Amino acid sequence: MTKVTHGRFLAVAAPIIFANITIPIIGLVDTAVIGHLGSAVMIAGAGMGASFLTGLYHLFNFLMTGVSAFTSQARGEERHEEVLKSGLRGMVLGLTIGLLILLFHNHFFFLVFLIFPAELIVNELALNYISVRVFSAPFALANFALIGWLLALEKSSNVLVIQISVTLANVTLDLIFVLYFAYGVQGVAFASAISEALGFAIAIFFCRKIFVRKIIYDKGILFSLKDWVRFSKTNSNIFLRTLMLECVAISYIFIGAILGTVTQAANQIMYQFLSLASYALDGFAFSSQVFVGVAYGQRNLEDFRAACFMGFQWGFAGGILLTISLLVFGKSFIEIMTVAEDVRQEANRFLFLMALTPLTGVASWILDGIFLGALETKKLRQAMFESVICYFFVAVATVPVIGNYGLWISVSILFLCRALTLIFRYKSIEYSFSIQ
Repeated sequence: MTKVTHGRFLAVAAPIIFANITIPIIGLVDTAVIGHLGSAVMIAGAGMGASFLTGLYHLFNFLMTGVSAFTSQARGEERHEEVLKSGLRGMVLGLTIGLLILLFHNHFFFLVFLIFPAELIVNELALNYISVRVFSAPFALANFALIGWLLALEKSSNVLVIQISVTLANVTLDLIFVLYFAYGVQGVAFASAISEALGFAIAIFFCRKIFVRKIIYDKGILFSLKDWVRFSKTNSNIFLRTLMLECVAISYIFIGAILGTVTQAANQIMYQFLSLASYALDGFAFSSQVFVGVAYGQRNLEDFRAACFMGFQWGFAGGILLTISLLVFGKSFIEIMTVAEDVRQEANRFLFLMALTPLTGVASWILDGIFLGALETKKLRQAMFESVICYFFVAVATVPVIGNYGLWISVSILFLCRALTLIFRYKSIEYSFSIQ
């Protein structure tokens, strides 16, 4: 009988879901606090800065998914030292990448704003936001790796504590810096930066077991060229796949800017809802990834199939619930997010299309988890390339004709293409069980 039961699956997924939704809640709170200042320009500026910086961070999401996959498979193979090395290796890499971002962010974002300009005042506000929040980049990226390690060990309750602490700190500091001290967009950035540093400190406490003398002081263990090559090869595919996804996110901001500041501000609010839905449903994908990784390490096809089935079953149930919730309560959510009437009206025009995205996207997110757990990252990259080509084709064809409606239709098309291209490749993973 399979060891992957619904109870065990949900015991991992539920805390991850609650932990995950705290990530976009930071963006929701930032946008809502700025939104209550009544300025579409400030909403667009803060949203643009947060989107660009979060998008840059997201390029290195392999620190979470890669560490989680390697750790899960090491657990399945009962290689206990490799379990510890995976967490420490990911943390070191996260700190290094974050430090490089901090040192060179001015040059990078200067080019970004040249390529994707909005109104001058919006660009200035976005850059003000980035120049403050970027100081927490090393902590934010190292935290990706530590969270991935905790998830692979099924310690999702620890992740929940980390994310709730970050969210509560962010909400409190947002209110203090923006509404009390009137620091505006920079106040929102200060709140996020301090919160991310706090999250790293708590994660270090939960992951203190990775700091083993034998691993830290023996360079031949931690800095094994063979291990780093394998780690880099796998994660380069995740990086390229995520880079393509971020090109879509940047195009979303760019198209919104072309359609006008009010539309851009409305899209920022809608994007926060989409992020909330995707992060929530990603809890089921992460749970699938963990159990797929362990089953793959053990070469247990029955557990592998059980993890896949439960991911789809619970994922679609969650997708239906979220879509219904957005359709019923979406207008009220928008009113909470901003007092700017023009932005409210614009957001309500596209609420229906945005509310469908949990259903159109859930299969692709679950399949991502399955392929990551099996470390089939090359196939993920190939499927993403095909899907992004389809997205841009649909966007170019529809946006000039039906405007922002075309953009939201293109987003759902992207999700559906990702699901179809991965389903086409799924059998190859099951086949690998018979030849190993």
